[in-house]
Amino acid sequence: MTAHPPIHQATSDQGGDGFLAGLIKSRCADGTADAGAILRIRLTTLAGGADAEAEPTGVGGSGGVEGDADILAICPALAPGSDPPVWVEIGARAASSRVQSGDRSPAAVAINASGDDERGATIQWIVTVPLRFGVGDAASAVAVFLVSSARDTIDGALAALAPVAPEFEAHERRLASGSSSSPVDRMNSAVAPLLAANAQDRFFAAAVAVCNGIEASMGAHRVSVGFLRGRDVRLGAIGHTEKIVRSTRLVRDIENAMEECLDQDREVVTPAPVESPAVDRAAGELSRLHGPASVCVVPLRRGGEPIGALCIERAIDRPMTPGEIESIRLACELVTPRLHDLSERDRWLGARAASSLRRSAGAWLGPTHTWAKLLAIAGFAALVFLVFARGPYRVSAPFVLRTIERRVVPAPFDGYLESRSARIGDTVDAGDVLATLDASALLLERAEAAASRGGFIAEADRARGVGKAADALIAEARARELQATIDLLDWRIGRAVIRAPIGGVVVQGDLDAIIGAPVGAGDTLFVVAPIDALRAELSVDESQIADVRLGAGGTLATTADPSARVAFEVTRLDPVAIEDTGENTGAFRVVVRIEDEPGWLRPGMEGVAKVDAGRRRYAWLWSHRLVNWVRMKLWI
Repeated sequence: MTAHPPIHQATSDQGGDGFLAGLIKSRCADGTADAGAILRIRLTTLAGGADAEAEPTGVGGSGGVEGDADILAICPALAPGSDPPVWVEIGARAASSRVQSGDRSPAAVAINASGDDERGATIQWIVTVPLRFGVGDAASAVAVFLVSSARDTIDGALAALAPVAPEFEAHERRLASGSSSSPVDRMNSAVAPLLAANAQDRFFAAAVAVCNGIEASMGAHRVSVGFLRGRDVRLGAIGHTEKIVRSTRLVRDIENAMEECLDQDREVVTPAPVESPAVDRAAGELSRLHGPASVCVVPLRRGGEPIGALCIERAIDRPMTPGEIESIRLACELVTPRLHDLSERDRWLGARAASSLRRSAGAWLGPTHTWAKLLAIAGFAALVFLVFARGPYRVSAPFVLRTIERRVVPAPFDGYLESRSARIGDTVDAGDVLATLDASALLLERAEAAASRGGFIAEADRARGVGKAADALIAEARARELQATIDLLDWRIGRAVIRAPIGGVVVQGDLDAIIGAPVGAGDTLFVVAPIDALRAELSVDESQIADVRLGAGGTLATTADPSARVAFEVTRLDPVAIEDTGENTGAFRVVVRIEDEPGWLRPGMEGVAKVDAGRRRYAWLWSHRLVNWVRMKLWI
């Protein structure tokens, strides 16, 4: 027969142990449970043992035992002198059954349900979470909660209440460690670093605040925190230090101690206890070179994986106690997610993108050597692309724009420049006056020649009248000679007005500085060119001239407007290289016809042209110059 365990209050303040009361209150405050209590269960086997008749209790169990239950903590707290509520009594019976059965997993029992309830209807449950099973005369501890939940959501409530067991175990270990501080003090010291980190919005400030808080609570002279970057630990912050000089021996030794801790994925303490299995060579080196000091390195974990470490250094005569290590471990568990998130957010954009790519690639490349695998795949893909893919091959060459036709306007005779009517850049039509030469001397000379001619004609008439035929012939010859001179002078006088031979633009002829000055026959006064018909002359290097063909197309870009592309067609290839001692030595002239000529092009403009020469493999496009150079040097 199983007796219902009587309920006793373990303390007079109705609150029980401070830590346990806080543990229950936290579950009630966040809405997970309506009420809760932690019970200490003592069971005693009756004389009948298994032969005793079992009495059903409604919550399961076996006969042959009796016991009692003490309330270690309860929420809401009971009024002085009041009896425990009904749900506590039901929970005590359910807890006794759990202790008898030895089941250590959380379980829920509906206390006001019926078979007609809908699946989504909210009902009340008694949830029991075994915390500690007693051995022999030792008492067991069970957490009991009153939960309001539907049948399809009770599993979520069980999952939310399951962590109570490990928190209780950690509390028990701290009590067993003999630490002089109270559980409340240790909880406060664990939560304080998280509060300090939450008060900052940048990683470095948060990390320094965490280190400063742990220094103050632990009486340490230096606390530092670091995170994994690839395979190495990078020190992130040191307490009360604004700038970390990474080239110093201290920083390297701290990072080595952190890497030693992460390699073993366990706390490393030096001086190490005799029974400690951890290797503390790097931690001992840090203590010896920068102490002597008591060093404790604790790993920082996220999702069960070590991502960093916390290093605490204090006086050599104050080694870390198990209780203090447990408190630091709890603080690290609380503060690591916040520091990790701030560290990732403060990295530059490229580092965040690379980290995201690595995580994405790790999902299908495997958890190890992700970068090596990704680089190998990328290299193989690049090699296949270079060998098989083809791209456009273009021969690049400098060019100069020239006019297709140019007319030179020279001085017709020796004389003096009287005026000019056009200057460089003017648009003229055929026959327009460009300049005039002084013709006054020619007019005087013509008048003199005309007068002399009249005299010789009169002399010829007189000689013929007196019968002197020979004298008449001589005078007529002299008159004809003077007539020729007059005709020459008339031609020169007519040419004194210099006119444009063709329509176009004056591209040469700045005469303002020589008006009134003498000019010689044949001196170039103007150059007129039509700008509506231009061509480009390319200087193609001799190493690429074999790739250029007549009729090939291409595009050119001028220095005046590099963004504009002008199409052209190759019309002529000079068979002989340009005889030039400048940078174009050894180049060949290629003449191209411009298609759809823009109106802003002008003669003399320069730029770069690219002639289409077919499609080649990218490997050849990127290596043919080097290959040709090696062949010429090694003669292969």
